[in-house]
This record gives sequence, structure tokens and C-alpha cells, in this order.
Amino acid sequence: MTWVASLKKLRRLSGRQWGAMVLSGAYLPLVCLSLRVAGLARTLRLFGRGLRSSQPTPDHLTNPADSVAIGRIVESFVARMPWRVGCLPLGLTQWIVLGKLGVASDLRIGVSTEQSTLIAHAWVQIDNVSLGSALHQGLYARIWSCREDGYEFQIE
Repeated sequence: MTWVASLKKLRRLSGRQWGAMVLSGAYLPLVCLSLRVAGLARTLRLFGRGLRSSQPTPDHLTNPADSVAIGRIVESFVARMPWRVGCLPLGLTQWIVLGKLGVASDLRIGVSTEQSTLIAHAWVQIDNVSLGSALHQGLYARIWSCREDGYEFQIE
């Protein structure tokens, strides 16, 4: 993609999507560092405070396509990081950015035992619709989810 095409794409972003870009650039490196240094529980406590504590987004602004676009914006930052970013930092950053923008979402962690090996994956869902690729659709059994109002451990 040429730089002219990139500029045209940036000009089409909504105000919320610009906000998501700024938040993604700020939170993604911090989430990656915090997960490595402090672990998941402390990172959730640190960044999960105050999600959706500001005025909730009016219904006419909560567009599912906009929420998916916000998830893709975070994914685009992951692709440009100088280090490998796994699904947990990606999902956690998506969950934080969506929460800061007033969108209720669930951070999910699941496991799969395909080919006799245990594989874990993290993803974000909004109203039971997954953000990102369909990689985890039906392949992973959810064992843990996190909402703004608390945690839930469940084996499905």
C-alpha cells in the first residue's frame, strides 16, 4: 500500500476510531510490559479500573461495525510492533480500548486439545460475536472470561 492510499484510509476514520488509534498506541506496549513483569491478574487490576466508568456511549454511537473496526485498529498496531505480540496482549488491549470507549465486551481465554496438545487462546467478544479472525470459533472451549464487572471461571 502506498503512503497516499494510507493517508486516504486514515482520513476516513471516525472520531472514535482515531481515539482507538491513540489508545492502542499508548496501551499496547504498556500491556505487553505489564503482562511480562506483573502477570495477568495484576495487569487486569491495573488497566481494568475505570472501564466504562465515564458516561456510557449512547446507543446511536455503538455500531457493531465500528467496534469491529476498533478491534482491527488494535490488530494493526500489533502487526507493527518490533516484537512478537501474542493473542493475550492483543485481546487484553482490545478489551481495554473498547472499554475506554464505552463498549461492553468480554475478554475470553479458552483451550483446545487438538492433536493431543493443549493450546490456549485469548479473544474478545461483543454480544457473543468474536472480534478478529474466526480462528477460535468452535475450536476453543472457553474456560475464563473477564467483564468490566468481574471475572468468571467456567469450563464449557
